[in-house]
Order: sequence, then C-alpha cells, then structure tokens
Amino acid sequence: MDVFYVDYAFPLYKYMHYTANPNTEDAITAWWIYAGILFLFRPVLWKPVVSWTFSEFVLFVLLLFSVVPGLSMCGAGAFQKEYSMWFYLYWLCFFVLASIFSKIRFRLSGLLGGFSLKDKSVFLYSIGMIVAVTVVCVFLGYNGKLFFSNLLSQNVYSVRANWGSINMPIVMSYIMANASVILLFLMMCFLEKKRYPEALFLLVVEFMLFSCSASKSVLLSAAICIAVYVLHKWLYPFMIILPLIGIMFWGMNVYDASDDVSIIALFSRSPFTTNFLSSCYWDYFRTHIPVWDIFSEFPTESKNAMPLLIGNLYVAQNTYANNGLLGSAFMMVGRYGVIFSPVVWNMYLHILDKAGNHVASWIKLSMSISWAVTMMNSAMTTSMLSHGGVALLVLGYLSKGVVKRNRMKGLDERRFSY
Repeated sequence: MDVFYVDYAFPLYKYMHYTANPNTEDAITAWWIYAGILFLFRPVLWKPVVSWTFSEFVLFVLLLFSVVPGLSMCGAGAFQKEYSMWFYLYWLCFFVLASIFSKIRFRLSGLLGGFSLKDKSVFLYSIGMIVAVTVVCVFLGYNGKLFFSNLLSQNVYSVRANWGSINMPIVMSYIMANASVILLFLMMCFLEKKRYPEALFLLVVEFMLFSCSASKSVLLSAAICIAVYVLHKWLYPFMIILPLIGIMFWGMNVYDASDDVSIIALFSRSPFTTNFLSSCYWDYFRTHIPVWDIFSEFPTESKNAMPLLIGNLYVAQNTYANNGLLGSAFMMVGRYGVIFSPVVWNMYLHILDKAGNHVASWIKLSMSISWAVTMMNSAMTTSMLSHGGVALLVLGYLSKGVVKRNRMKGLDERRFSY
C-alpha cells in the first residue's frame, strides 16, 4: 500500500492537492502504529471467521480500507505532523475501545424492556413489502425507466439532479434513504433460506432503486452481497486480503504497460480520498467552531453546508466533500471528537453485535463492507438516520425468526484462522 500510494495514487490525484514527502521518521512511526493496531486486533484474527461478530467484521474492513491506506499516507508525509498524530490517536482509541467493549456482557432484550414480537418474520416481510412498493411507486412516478447507461457517463449526474429536485414527504424520504439496507438484508435472508425467487425479486427492486437515484453505492452494495454469498464457503482473512493485493499489483502492471489508470482509480479513490478529506476537515476546524461546540451557542456553519464548503475550499468548485469517521468527528465536536467518535461508534457496534449475533457470518461480512464504507463517507448522524444505521439494528434484532446462525457444517474451522 505504501508503494501503491507514493508511486501510483499520489501522482494520479495531485490535482486534488494530494501530497507526498517520504521520510524515514514518518515511515517508521506509521509502521509502529500499524503494529500496535494489529496487536490489538490480533485476538480477532486468531478466531475462526465463522465466529466473528458484526463489529469485528466492520473493524476488519475499516482496517483494510481506511486505517492501512491512512497510515501509508502518514508514512509518506502526506499530512502535517499534527494531523498524523490525531490520526494515530483516533485509531488507537478506536481499537482499544473495541477490545474493551468486546468484554462487556449484556442482554439486548433487557435494554428493550422485554419487547418482543410473536412472529418476527411477519414484521420483516411487512418491511420488505412496504419498501418494495415504495420503490416501485417512486420509480414509476418519477423516473419511468431503468438505468442502463455507463456509470461514468453524464447520465448519472442528470438522474441524480432529477432525483434531488423531487419534493417528497419527509417520511417517504427516510424510507427511501434506508430502502437499500432493508432490501439487501431481506434478500440475503431469502438466499440463506434458498428462497431464490423472492431474493431475485428484491434484487430487481434494488436495481429499480438504483435507477431512481443513480447512486453507485446502491449498485455496489448489491454486487458485494451477491459476491460474498457465492464465495462464502471460502471466507477467511487471507481469501479476502490476497485478492485485494492482487488487484493492486494488476492495476500497477496495467498502468506501467498501457498508462490505463482505470483500475488504480477504482481501487484507490475511496480509501485515499476519504483520508485526504479527513485532513481537510481537520485543517478547516482548527480555526472554525465545530457544529456541536460545547462552548459556543451559535456555531458558524451547519452540518449540511459543510461538504460543499470543504469541497469548494480544498478540492474544486461545486464539489461535495462528504466524509465520516475522523473528518466527521472534527466537524461535530472538534478535537474532542478524537475520543467522542470512537466511544459512540463502539457503543453502536457493540449493540449491533447483540442485535445480530444469530446472523450468518457471510451476511455479517457483506453488510459490514457496505456499512464500513458508509462510516467512511458520511457523518455519524447521517449514517444512522439516512444510510441504514438504525434500520440495521432493527433488522438484526427482528430477524431471529428468519436467519439461523451459519454453522458451516463439514468444514474444518482451523483453516479459517491465522
């Protein structure tokens, strides 16, 4: 990843003000922090993947797609030393707290005061029907056709502009915002039960949802779910890491041979860009009041205005620089966010573990990939309310009558661990 950033990704994204100034001190420090984080995560890596919790899958994905790329950028001198120190502190706190929370025991039913449903599957199917009907109605009423254009074409932006101009009721807006998470979770429940017609129907509805807004994340999440389902018998860390390394080497070789940057751009934009934008948020809020500043009654900027403001200042005009995790932490509460954000995120992930402890490991992995990407790209409140955070908790808790824990009979669990 160090070589990938310095020699390939950095030159590609110099127009976004990426920097690189490799030096021995920064590189050694970054590697020491990496070793410390791996030491904290070591107990998880030694466990069979089939016994991983939701939070452990999320942490694993964040390690691959946010922590390691960010450490490579820190080691390459991409950031100011002060920001690198905040970055190190944030992720060390995150993984230390994850280790502490993993030892806390409680029953979710106790927190909910004994709340239960006699037939949770009926409730789940009702949610699926509501979302499916809603998506179909919006698709037929506002769009009228499926989206089959190139994902890199201008049609993507015209569809998004048309979707953004629609004034729908607030309840409908939140249902549509959470529809993708609900549809995909239910689709995977049907796949687990080998009820393929129902799963195919929900996949079609998911594509209709994508056609409404042309949101690439909706399509990517569906592709991830299908891929994980097909390959779930080979779920163990090396079978996740090695293909990613292979893609990096393939992209570098293709670029060296033909100057084709498509693979490099596809593989590097999200991990590196999210870390770059986090540093932009940190730089801005060094001299500006955070949105939730406890010492100020009147913050200077609202949360909704920040992505465009940061984009205009640090990237390009009329660019939305959405960012989560460290960037969102600085935006919401300033430097206190380095502690506040890991605490709140670990509380959420620990509750998610309890809500979905019965869910099959392959479903946890597929949902964790989508959820980790959401955490990287969206503010905490937006992730919870508009991108499925709360919905995922509810679905996990209510799916006990639908999804049985995947025992993966006949497989030697030792080959799933390091």
